[in-house]
Amino acid sequence: MSSEIFSFRGTQDNLITIPASDVINAILKGNNVDIEYAIITGDLDMRRITSSAKRNGETVISGSVKVDYSEILGNLYFEHIRFDENLSFKSTVFNGGVDFRLSSFKGGTSFESATFNGHTDFRSSDFGCDVSFAESQFMQGIRFKSCRFEGSADYSSAVFGTASATHSTINCAYFDSANFRRDASFKLANFNVNAFFSATVFQGETDFRSATFKGIVDFKAAMFDGNLYFVDVNLDDRAYITDSKIDMSFATFKKCAVLGNISFGICTIR
Repeated sequence: MSSEIFSFRGTQDNLITIPASDVINAILKGNNVDIEYAIITGDLDMRRITSSAKRNGETVISGSVKVDYSEILGNLYFEHIRFDENLSFKSTVFNGGVDFRLSSFKGGTSFESATFNGHTDFRSSDFGCDVSFAESQFMQGIRFKSCRFEGSADYSSAVFGTASATHSTINCAYFDSANFRRDASFKLANFNVNAFFSATVFQGETDFRSATFKGIVDFKAAMFDGNLYFVDVNLDDRAYITDSKIDMSFATFKKCAVLGNISFGICTIR
């Protein structure tokens, strides 16, 4: 692996401009990318790389990638990528669509306080270490369907959607069939859109304390192997209160569950 560093650092008051193609070239060379306070122009697009950079059908990124406190003006296409080192987009604004489908994150991963202004897709991705989306904002639809979280997953104080998108069938938060193998925190999270956790497996402690839901919340057939905290939850959609419900029909609870404002239907408590 190359030990070279692709490093550019602006300041909060003086952001530097970097072409997306320069960032992609540094990533493909195996450089450690270290960027702060920058504006990245163009699409960060990994779809057209040569076959020599692929292993078993996936592109392997051997260096660490950090693009913090920055703004990406174009789209990001990182489908079917394996990140062997740490990845960070802390406090970065994504103005276009974001595609991480089928990707593997082997190192620590942080999108803390990031803003996603376009549709965002992590479907069927594998997070091998701890991942943080704490205080992140997802302004359009977000998909974590069938993701696997080997480490802890932090979505505390995250915001999903805008108030105007509450009843949209497109701009929803999808976590259905995901597997959280360690602790998962959605404490103080704000779901302005419908949220789907159907058939999701929570193996560690799960925390939804003081979360806000403004649309339908679907936990049908979810499994909670660890403690579940679902108290002080705010169903805060008074104009459409008949649509605001939490459905845990056919869910399974194996340890302590502290709950409120929930429609159970048929569930299993072991």
